[in-house]
Amino acid sequence: MKHPQGLVGWCLLASLAASPLAAQAAETKIAFVDLGRAFDNYDKTKRLDKQLEERSNAKQAERDQLVAEIRKMKDEIELMSEKGREDRQAALDEKIRHLQQFDQQVRETLKHDHDEMVKEILKEIEGAVQSYAKSQGYEFVLSDRALLYGVPTADITDQVLKLLNSQGATNASGRSS
Repeated sequence: MKHPQGLVGWCLLASLAASPLAAQAAETKIAFVDLGRAFDNYDKTKRLDKQLEERSNAKQAERDQLVAEIRKMKDEIELMSEKGREDRQAALDEKIRHLQQFDQQVRETLKHDHDEMVKEILKEIEGAVQSYAKSQGYEFVLSDRALLYGVPTADITDQVLKLLNSQGATNASGRSS
């Protein structure tokens, strides 16, 4: 009958040792943020997306003008004599090369600008999460992308968005003065 008493003793000892850990875990504040939703619903994201779209549309208009010039040149070449075609074909080939270079440069520039915008916004979101977490006493804030499960009450995305958008409105009104 010695074994049951030893087993009870070990169980009692284990529960006493684990109780401070359980109490500490119960006091730990953990939250998560849906980064995709924070990014998409951040006013600055919408504003910068619109600016990028406007720049893209302006570049598309430039491209359309180049394409129209190339089409006009092709139509003119078809009506020319063989000698005139050769001379004009070199100019057409150069115009086509220019269009290809233009396309590549625009793609690279817009991609670079988009990547920089994303980095800037993610950095601001990270700062807002840290600021909010510190002010509310959170010890850990996880990204929803690394989270397998989280109760909806632990989602602080809306609070972080509110902070981000209020900071953005304050910054925007400060710049316009």
